[in-house]
Amino acid sequence: MRRGSRVVVALAALAGVQLALWLAYRAVERRRAGEPGPASFSYQALSGRAPAGEAPLERPDGSSTRLQDHEGDSVIVHFWATWCAPCRTELPTLLELAREPPGRRRVVVVLVSVDESWATVRHYFGDSVPVEVVRDATGALQSAYGVTTLPDTYVLERGSFVARMQGPRDWRSAAARSGVEKLGATP
Repeated sequence: MRRGSRVVVALAALAGVQLALWLAYRAVERRRAGEPGPASFSYQALSGRAPAGEAPLERPDGSSTRLQDHEGDSVIVHFWATWCAPCRTELPTLLELAREPPGRRRVVVVLVSVDESWATVRHYFGDSVPVEVVRDATGALQSAYGVTTLPDTYVLERGSFVARMQGPRDWRSAAARSGVEKLGATP
């Protein structure tokens, strides 16, 4: 084989490898940013008292709240960020759950933004931040819960851990509703 032919073959092989790597990367990114949650409702069962119920969480209006304020309730505590693609996909389904009429829902939804500022969160929502959104300004709650990846969701029952769900879910799905009911937080 002539030298020029070998160069062409080597370049074609290199281009093929690059194309394969690019396609694999795109597949991973599509999966990561795609539809939230698996069809099944998988979770990690937890037990014990939930920490940092006293940690202050900022509301958009500057006031504060605490998870401890909901101690007698079933609570879904969801950690998310505006820069997290799976979080952005999942968030509308959690907001739908939070806004269901009280007769159909017996669960409090607390959406804890880990963004650095309210300006970022306000920009994301177009200055109309839902009341369910709070910010963990100090990072105390995120640290106490051991949040390392987003989205990360916890179900609490009367101030105690029940379950943890890492990764996005479609909270409108029958599997999610059934799973949350089984955990004690009846939507």
